[in-house]
Amino acid sequence: MPRRRLLRPWAFAGALLSSLVRPLPSQTGVEVAPDPEFTAVLQGLRDRFHLPALAAVSVIGDSVVDLAAVGHRVADSTQAALPGDRWHIGSLTKGLTASLAALLVERGVIRWTTTVAEALPALARAGRPEFRDVRLEELLHHTAGLVADVRQAPLWAELWTDRSPIIEQRRRFVGQLLSLSPDTARGAFLYSNANYIVAGAMLEAQTGRSWEEMLRDEVLRPLGMDSTGFGAPGDSAVADEPWGHRAGPRGWVPVSPGRGADNPVALGPAGTVHTTLADFARYMMAQLGVPIDGTRLLGDDALRILHTPAPGTDYAMGWGVSHRGWARGVVLHHAGSNTLWYAVVWLAPKRRIGLFAVTNAVGDEAVSGTDAAVGALLQRIDAPR
Repeated sequence: MPRRRLLRPWAFAGALLSSLVRPLPSQTGVEVAPDPEFTAVLQGLRDRFHLPALAAVSVIGDSVVDLAAVGHRVADSTQAALPGDRWHIGSLTKGLTASLAALLVERGVIRWTTTVAEALPALARAGRPEFRDVRLEELLHHTAGLVADVRQAPLWAELWTDRSPIIEQRRRFVGQLLSLSPDTARGAFLYSNANYIVAGAMLEAQTGRSWEEMLRDEVLRPLGMDSTGFGAPGDSAVADEPWGHRAGPRGWVPVSPGRGADNPVALGPAGTVHTTLADFARYMMAQLGVPIDGTRLLGDDALRILHTPAPGTDYAMGWGVSHRGWARGVVLHHAGSNTLWYAVVWLAPKRRIGLFAVTNAVGDEAVSGTDAAVGALLQRIDAPR
């Protein structure tokens, strides 16, 4: 099966099943009881696509519809994956970074039109002149022309063992990314982690705080996402959380948590977040404009900007944008992987529906399995009750 694109149209399939709507717990760490019928459906998909584990959650408005995890934290082990486990979401991190930027724009800390030269003057002067007047909004839209493959930066190999403060690491890396030749004309869409790494460094320069600290304080804690963090989840000594897997000649090969289990920390704003199903449910609700514990993280204007594609493209800020009949209009979607995990999210704003699926593996099986899980979530929402 050919590998699918990150942002792609696809159809939902699956049997119609009954559905039970359950309120999201008011405190993090409290699990929503999985529905046995949906758990069985998810188990069937996990077996069909031969995945180590598979997890999924759906929301309507301020309620969780389904939440379940099946399979094993480590392939061929007896450690079962649990609904409260943490899962790496890769590039779904980009939507979180864009939301952080929106909050800082609302507070006047930075503008959507702030340029690289304004936020990072020394790096801009030393870098390619084409990037000096690139705006924050262009970076978040992937229309800045930056290099598509961040591994071209000479510093890439050193990032894996660099122990210096994260702001310094990211700043040095950004300096090299801004020195590489453009991969496309400015204004044209080209998906690249480089855009979000540079954007993250701009936010750090304006605040003096690391992206990790800002995201935790300004986005995660207000949403009650207290189980969300950075890097590969868990302890390398014990399988207390799911481990990522790569494909081997005899099946899935687990990779224990540590620096080799995720991209270098300098890539943070582009994709190093891990989270739980309950936490991600809160994030989906926030993106749908639903108050969390009585408070909205972002106003209507901020959400409109975050969810509107750049002219001539189908990519907004951390979200692909298209239309589906089942959504009665616009859908927002994204996929993410750190090469050991795979996650996908779909939002239907008009119906206030959020659908999320994740697996601790990568490849065609992971894409097909999570797609099928999202389809099953939607079928249960649309099934007669």
